[in-house]
Amino acid sequence: MKPLFLAILLTSLIISADGQESSVSIDRLELNTPITRQLAKDIEHQYDVYLEEGSFAVIEIKQHGIDIGIRTINPSGIEIDFFDSPNGSRGSEMVLLDATETGSYRIVVRPLDEVKRRAKGEYEILMEGISSNASEHLTQVLEALAKRDELPGFSVGIVNQNERLFAFSAGYADLCSGRSYDISTTQSIASIAKTFIGISIMQLVEAGVLDLDQNISELLPFQIKNPQHPELPITLRHLATHTSSIIEDDFYREAHVIIENLDRLQAQFPKYIKRELKSALQNEMISVDTYLKTHLDLTSKDFRQNTFSDSPPGQDWYYCNSAAALAAYIIEISSGMPYDKYVEDNILRPLGMKSTYWSHRPQRDRSEATAYAYNRSPLPRIQMITYADGDLYSSTEDLCSYLIHWIKASMGESTLLKGESYREIMSIQHTQASGRFQDRKDGLFWEHMSDGTMGHNGGSFGITAKMFFDPETNVGFTFLTNVLPLESDQSKAQYESIWKVLKRYGPMLDID
Repeated sequence: MKPLFLAILLTSLIISADGQESSVSIDRLELNTPITRQLAKDIEHQYDVYLEEGSFAVIEIKQHGIDIGIRTINPSGIEIDFFDSPNGSRGSEMVLLDATETGSYRIVVRPLDEVKRRAKGEYEILMEGISSNASEHLTQVLEALAKRDELPGFSVGIVNQNERLFAFSAGYADLCSGRSYDISTTQSIASIAKTFIGISIMQLVEAGVLDLDQNISELLPFQIKNPQHPELPITLRHLATHTSSIIEDDFYREAHVIIENLDRLQAQFPKYIKRELKSALQNEMISVDTYLKTHLDLTSKDFRQNTFSDSPPGQDWYYCNSAAALAAYIIEISSGMPYDKYVEDNILRPLGMKSTYWSHRPQRDRSEATAYAYNRSPLPRIQMITYADGDLYSSTEDLCSYLIHWIKASMGESTLLKGESYREIMSIQHTQASGRFQDRKDGLFWEHMSDGTMGHNGGSFGITAKMFFDPETNVGFTFLTNVLPLESDQSKAQYESIWKVLKRYGPMLDID
């Protein structure tokens, strides 16, 4: 068997951009041996990595002052990929090689074409891991990504229909105390909470209490209609597919209430977060029915015409948290139980989700993560008047169990609902025909992504949550982190890289 890595220097002839032959050095990478080099415009460097079929390698390239693009080529000379993550000239790029054949894999590094003012810079390339096992390789990749340290803490899980296949955690649930983020750490799962509304609706549909296509005004103590289309009813199906025509842009910030003293935190918040916190400080905790009636009842003195779009109900997709809260309120009225208690009794307890809870319970959980702004300022704890749409807390352990239940349901195993009810939730109920969200596809509080996966996202100030599975492979993925990565390019790059590798290697774990 050949040695995997030799510290040798190869030389070859290539054709340059101007058609002239030029000598290019090709370094062979050695495990845990970094190479630092200068790079300038119109120059490229090449590296070889020898891999046996079925093995994996992870290479990290740290940029210092120049934004690079990377090309990978297999032993047969066929290009595998070309990429550049959106992290500028001072972030890290990760190269992942999955050997489908034995031989030398080529990595080509060159400045991006848009490099102008900064014509040269330095980078370091390092092979951080090599493995013949997908689980071990995924651990090595996530460890390398965790070193970028743009996310305070995070935890991921990979499951199939039978069990949790993989879990990994890194960073801190609380930076001040040094408490680690692990699979039992809890945090808000934001809009993933909406999937519990979907289950609750279908339980009551099965019981003959609700009808998806019934006019919601017949179920409420007040009237809700789109003033532009008063003759058309708004239904539960519209609420659950975000096609109710309700637009909450002007009033949803009134649903957030700060329950901690900001002075005590002494944090330097970014300006846009300060604006949101200032608004939340002015809000008082009121009942969800008062909130909904105030903003959605046509007879309310605070009702605004622009609360509804010009589109008729059922036509256009527009994400609306208050519409989800309205659906939960209908569940409360129809079941005769507070919505939070309904979910605890009919979903959380039957599924054994012991570390999942609503934020408004009296005692804060000791395992709860602190939410952070991208500059690492701890954010105050915020409660939501419309709690059903995004104020549920959970852990990677519980979220993986919840996702296993969904994968089983997609395969025909009934747990909380009959098979046809699960299919109703997960089937595509609406496809957006035109406009900004064209081709968006939704079930009942259920998202269908362009890559074929389905589930739900969750995001708010200081938190991000994801829960999706691929119905073709029956492999699912969860991701929790106590920051909103989209607030900066660096954290976004780390976040997107983590999610990408989960989906890349998850199916391989199922085979192992």
